[in-house]
Amino acid sequence: DPVIIQHGCSLRWGIMQKGSLASASLAEHFFLSEYSTLSKGARLIDSFISEISTFSCGVMISAFCGPFHEQHHNNTFLIAAALEGQSNMAAGVCLGSNHNTRSADGEILIHRGFWPGLMTSMKYNSRLASFCLITGGQFQYELDISLPFSLISQNSEELQIRPAYWQQYNLYALGRNSWKYSKRDKKGQWDFPMETYWLAPDTVEEITQGIKLLNQWINQGTYDAEKKELIVNNHNLEKSNRPLRIFKPKEALSIFETLLDYYLAITLINYQETEHSEDWTWLNREYIDRLSKKKKESWKYLGGSMISQSQLDEMIKDIESSNINSWQDIHIRYSKWHKEYPELKLIHALYIKDEDILKRLKNALQWEKELLAQTKTSRLKDIDSAFRQITFHTPQESEELLPDLPNDPFLNDLELLSKNSTVKIKELIEIFETE
Repeated sequence: DPVIIQHGCSLRWGIMQKGSLASASLAEHFFLSEYSTLSKGARLIDSFISEISTFSCGVMISAFCGPFHEQHHNNTFLIAAALEGQSNMAAGVCLGSNHNTRSADGEILIHRGFWPGLMTSMKYNSRLASFCLITGGQFQYELDISLPFSLISQNSEELQIRPAYWQQYNLYALGRNSWKYSKRDKKGQWDFPMETYWLAPDTVEEITQGIKLLNQWINQGTYDAEKKELIVNNHNLEKSNRPLRIFKPKEALSIFETLLDYYLAITLINYQETEHSEDWTWLNREYIDRLSKKKKESWKYLGGSMISQSQLDEMIKDIESSNINSWQDIHIRYSKWHKEYPELKLIHALYIKDEDILKRLKNALQWEKELLAQTKTSRLKDIDSAFRQITFHTPQESEELLPDLPNDPFLNDLELLSKNSTVKIKELIEIFETE
């Protein structure tokens, strides 16, 4: 397959897949997946870069980066790191060092959607849930953060977490990330379903765990109603004796509960659009009851795809017993999973929460309205701030350079999608109200 190798490259013992590009970089014992880029003096050693990713400038050793990984600045990944993808690495990030332990046997696992701030340094062994944003600075203790969509920060006395940070403060960035991945996808048709939306079976599993933890901590900790802050011991989220401060835990809890309802609504809509005709004649209580008898799966995000735990266990067993003994066999298995995914995802959405479907759909309709409004509001912060105006000489200059919301392609697409979803959710509500 065609690839591009430009000036200044030193490439040894590697594989470059279709559409990949290497420019002015060094790579040894490497794998560069389809439509990924290695450029601007990057050093890639003993590492794997997944599809539609960009790695520039920095040093990466013994790392696995999942699809849509973005790394454009000077960073260092010094020993084993596994990032699930959809990440964006700020300048100066240092993930780990082999001086952390007595030998080079440390590892870090970061689920998809990771955004570290400038000059972030983390200690091995650590693990972060999906879509965590970690502020710049040195985190001197190992972390095991199980709350997704969180902003993680600290001071000398305490670890600090703002769960559901993206949904409360920056829905524009969260939504635009999912949107831009599909726009950058040069291949389009994959042998397996690439899941890029931020609300999917893997993040929903983490949300349900987050709900349990927040309920538990609210009952155990010291809650300041005026500041909307909770102080609790860190429950092994960090390898230290520092307390944990959680900002707006009750607000995050409410958002997480609503997201489970919204997940049901969008999954029903997607299932109709991909598996059925435009009407809802297939959907009734009998159909729901039939699905309820099927197995409810837990899910993993595996190289861009959602794989149920039982599917993964079965494949590993078949590889060990030589029932699967080639990559072609694995691709055939993925194709089979692709066909099964829509219904298994629907079962997951229906039964992730034990509550009346009609009530859940009404909650989802309300969130659909808030989603569009809050996404626009979070983008307006970039325009309305007085500090954004201080470097312009005239109002005309700022109008030319600052974002133009009516012509923002992401917001325009989101508005159309929201209108369609609103109509569909209302139709679903009518169905279950008449039964």
